[in-house]
Amino acid sequence: MKKNDFLGGISGLLHKGKEKPMSAQIIKDTVEPHNNIEEFEHCVLCGALTNVPAALSVKHRQNYVIGLGQLCQRCQGKLDREMREENQNN
Repeated sequence: MKKNDFLGGISGLLHKGKEKPMSAQIIKDTVEPHNNIEEFEHCVLCGALTNVPAALSVKHRQNYVIGLGQLCQRCQGKLDREMREENQNN
C-alpha cells in the first residue's frame, strides 16, 4: 500500500456528512510524529544506545538478531567470538 493510498483512506474515514475535507498536511501530521527527534534502538543485551534508527526496517539493519533484537557492535562482537569458539570446540 502506498503512503498516499493510506492517507486517502484516512481522509475518507474522517470526512462524514457535511464536514469539510482535511488538508493532506493535517492528515500527515496526525499519522507522523510531530517532533524531529529521531529515536534510536538500544542493545537488547547491555542496554547501550545504538546508532540504528528505530524506524529502520530490520531488513536493512546490521547486528540485528531475529527473535532477539538489536545488538550494539560490542555485544555482536562478543556473540560472534563465542559462536566461533563453540564451533571450534565441536
